[in-house]
Amino acid sequence: MHPTKFILFFIIGIGLFSCNSEQNKISINPPQIGMNDTLHVVKEFKGLYSDDGTHKIFISCDDPKRLHLVESKNYQLDTLYNSVLQTDYAGPAIYLEFTAEIAPSPDSAFSDLLIAKTFLKAERAENGCAIKK
Repeated sequence: MHPTKFILFFIIGIGLFSCNSEQNKISINPPQIGMNDTLHVVKEFKGLYSDDGTHKIFISCDDPKRLHLVESKNYQLDTLYNSVLQTDYAGPAIYLEFTAEIAPSPDSAFSDLLIAKTFLKAERAENGCAIKK
């Protein structure tokens, strides 16, 4: 074979190989996260819940120095609270175990906002968190 033809076949082969290898490349791009996307953290909480008529407040047995604002999409939390206390006035605390999504608080007086998801236990809080841990 003539050296010129050999070089020509070599160049054509390299050109075909490089075109073929471009088609075999897999491009993986991570999904883009927008500014409005948030991480939804759901956690189980145990502690004291009270409703003073203005705010629904929760104090966790694990971290009693932080006040959490509580939101419930339906009236299940109000029903639980009223059935445990069996009173017509607001204020006293009940012991509550529930799962909630953690969100930023709209009120700076509270650490965060707990959006109630599932209620696990509700009872009178005569001894607070002392025997519940």
